[in-house]
Amino acid sequence: MRVAQDEAPPLPPLRLLARLSKGFAASLTQRLPRGPVRRGVVTCAVAFLAALPVGAVLWKAARSYRSLQTRVVGLEAKLDRIIPDLHDARLAVRGFDDLTLMQDERPKGPLLVFTGHAFGADGAVDDVEPVYGKPIEALPSLEAFARDHGILRVVFGGDTIYMPTTGALAFLEALHSRIPGARFVHGNHEEYWSVLGASGYPALLEGLREWYQATWHRPNLNPVADDPPEPVDPGWGSYLSRYERLLGKRYWKEDLGEVRLVYLHTETAPRQVGLDDPQIEFLEEALGAGANGNGGRRTFRYALVFLHHALWAGLAPWGQAYYENGAELARQWRERVLPILKKGRVGAVFAGDAGWVEPPPPFALDGVPHYLTGWPGEDGLVLPEWYLAELRDRGPRVRRVRVHRGTFWLGPEEGR
Repeated sequence: MRVAQDEAPPLPPLRLLARLSKGFAASLTQRLPRGPVRRGVVTCAVAFLAALPVGAVLWKAARSYRSLQTRVVGLEAKLDRIIPDLHDARLAVRGFDDLTLMQDERPKGPLLVFTGHAFGADGAVDDVEPVYGKPIEALPSLEAFARDHGILRVVFGGDTIYMPTTGALAFLEALHSRIPGARFVHGNHEEYWSVLGASGYPALLEGLREWYQATWHRPNLNPVADDPPEPVDPGWGSYLSRYERLLGKRYWKEDLGEVRLVYLHTETAPRQVGLDDPQIEFLEEALGAGANGNGGRRTFRYALVFLHHALWAGLAPWGQAYYENGAELARQWRERVLPILKKGRVGAVFAGDAGWVEPPPPFALDGVPHYLTGWPGEDGLVLPEWYLAELRDRGPRVRRVRVHRGTFWLGPEEGR
């Protein structure tokens, strides 16, 4: 663009402000007598005018931030409307059906449920205070599902509590009373080794007593105004008896009809994931020669194995199912555990440490199905879910149940 010779080009804003501040300072200099007053006034005026560009930039940035914030809120609102529709589409694509439309399908054996983390922090079940932003509203749905469908066992696959506080024990007690047949697998958050692992050593036990008073005997993790009052705990002895009643066994077995259920603890020491030799020997006895009675005749048709950490997953990046020694754990599982599972007629293995991501499809390792699930829902991105096992005569029929729009959705058979 060409400018006429008699028309001066416009000054840039900064140069214009500089010229104005210089002229204003000169005018003040002429009107005020010499001295510190004039110098101070001039300095303040120049500083004020020089700061105007910075103020203009900050004001523009603030407007941009408010505009961006408004757009983000709008996008979140759109996502809140879109995500349920996406879940509808995903359920349809993956073969899930509305369970209320399938009531005429009668089960051909006892029913068992396996679910992942619950992370309860206090004594409530209907409205557990969230931890890490994780909603727990799936628990009342699970309670209703177990009641309405005659579920004989509901296996919580570890990390059912966030920390073993007195409130968390009350949460487990409430689950145990409200869900008949509830069983609790040990994860790492149950802190078995910290609470009971040193019970044979008086000096360490005394340290644990002090640790309990300072750490676990305290109010809820995330108290809010309408929280129920913290349960009154008489002291360390009562705490130990409550913990032992709920979580006193690291590993054990039981029979449900003609199906053997085996529960394992996948921590060999505090913060050390794996299976120790005593458990592997126990597993072999529960499923191998020790499980044969009456002249060598096996007393169960098949077995199910429950644990928290997916030791077979190796270095697979499935949220919580990534372990530092994953390759070593997978090798141990393949070389020492899997032969016992095959010999012991294991119909399925379930682990509850998938994390907050979409759980993977089941593995079939040497013909043994391995199932992995995680948290029952996370901020609406992963639907609450659990596995439903129909314990038929020749083996379990395993399907996934998901909760969406207040309805139970039943998936196709998996692992076969």
